[in-house]
Amino acid sequence: MTPPHSRRTVLRAGAASGIGAVLATEILGAVRDTAFAVPTASSRAALATSTACTTLTKEETQGPFWVDEKLERSDIRTDTEGTTGTQAGVPLTLTINLQDAGASCAPQAGAYVDIWHANNQGAYSDVSGSGNPDNVGQNWLRGYQVSDANGSVTFTTVMPGWYTSRTIHIHFRVRLTLSDSSTVNFTSQLYFDDTINSAVLATSGYKSEANRDTYNSGDQLYDATLQVPLTGDTTSGYAGSFTANLDFGDDSSTSTSSSSTDQTVSATLVSAVAKRRSRRRLVVVRLNAGERVTGRVRLVRHDTVLAHRRWGWLAQGAHTLRVKVPRKVAHGDAKVLVNLADASGNTWYAVRRVHVPR
Repeated sequence: MTPPHSRRTVLRAGAASGIGAVLATEILGAVRDTAFAVPTASSRAALATSTACTTLTKEETQGPFWVDEKLERSDIRTDTEGTTGTQAGVPLTLTINLQDAGASCAPQAGAYVDIWHANNQGAYSDVSGSGNPDNVGQNWLRGYQVSDANGSVTFTTVMPGWYTSRTIHIHFRVRLTLSDSSTVNFTSQLYFDDTINSAVLATSGYKSEANRDTYNSGDQLYDATLQVPLTGDTTSGYAGSFTANLDFGDDSSTSTSSSSTDQTVSATLVSAVAKRRSRRRLVVVRLNAGERVTGRVRLVRHDTVLAHRRWGWLAQGAHTLRVKVPRKVAHGDAKVLVNLADASGNTWYAVRRVHVPR
């Protein structure tokens, strides 16, 4: 499937309108990768009209810095890869409560809730470029939890910093596989009162507010209904709770149909091996793409990413993707994770076991 506009076209349009490259990329909402084969239509279904709750939570773009780290944890401040320490900043305890608008606002248990956000310098982990230094291989300020019987998850983190063209915010994603195997996939963003944001930015360690170019009032994605009320102060930290009203549907309203809507990415994994070629060790993945897709390949051992590489748009057809294995990686068994995404946001995921040679 060919997207109606290229990434370059969107970025140019954003720059021309004064939005800036970062915000234009956020509006584009490029999918990074996910272990859930979820069509964008499912997230739209989660916003279907419901009379059970007065207002459904607004869906917003996931932005360009989503990475599916698959880290189940409540305290997201640390880097499990061990390359950096705990992220500094004003403490924040954030609770997200899920309510099923299609079931009289009953708590929704069993949903996967991810959050991710910038650190006190306005940078994201496990990405590079678009204003970020090379933080690839680090995973601080990312994680997920599964909602409990009360529909709640609570994260320990820090107040985010700012970066160009965006007000201060936290991304969150809700995913749930229903009884008929269809999947709800909802993304949005959370905001804070700018008086509190300014107080946080005035504390030690945060990038100065002096050059901050975007506040809530000037952010094109900001929505007051997504603002989290906070209690506390910059010394002891803040705590806040946000309730997300989503329509998780039921078997009759969310069952899949035989319509022509694009439901999955058309792709086939031919092979994935780790081999030595001359003095280099490589992961070599061969696949057939039935449509235009973006891709990511990771070499993983015991939940540690040993090597990885991303690709922009790959044309329909056969492809050979190569990832260099660093010298410091020990030989032995590992897994290769392959993620693809098409222009509609549909995703595809495959895993293969490999043996890394000496």
